[in-house]
Amino acid sequence: MTGKASASERARALSGMQRRLEGIPRSDDAPNLDADHQLQLRQDRRLWVPPRAADPDAASSARPAMGNVHDAYARIKYTDTLEQHAKMIAWQRPELWERHVAILRELHCLRDEGVLHPHADEAA
Repeated sequence: MTGKASASERARALSGMQRRLEGIPRSDDAPNLDADHQLQLRQDRRLWVPPRAADPDAASSARPAMGNVHDAYARIKYTDTLEQHAKMIAWQRPELWERHVAILRELHCLRDEGVLHPHADEAA
C-alpha cells in the first residue's frame, strides 16, 4: 500500500502514528519501556537525504564497527525517514538483519554529527 505513496505522504502518516504511540507509555497500565523502545518512540519523522559515499568516512573511522552500516547507507539514493533508511540498510546486508536498533542509533549519530541533511521539503 505504501509503494504508491510519496516519501512526504509516508512521513506525514508515520508522524501521525508516532503521536498516537507516544501517548501509550503515559497510560496508567503501561509497561516500563527499555532504551530501545524509548529510542523508537522518539523517532525523527523528517525526511533525510542519504549521504554521498565520501560523507560517512570520518564516522566510519571513529566507529569502525559501523562501517557496514555506512557502506550500505551510501548506496541508498532515496530521501526518506531515518526509520525507513534503517530498514533499507538492514535489507541490503544479511549481517545487519537483526541489528535494526543499532542501525537506527548510528543514523541518529550521523544526523547529530551533521553528516545527514534534512530534505528541503519542510511539508513532510
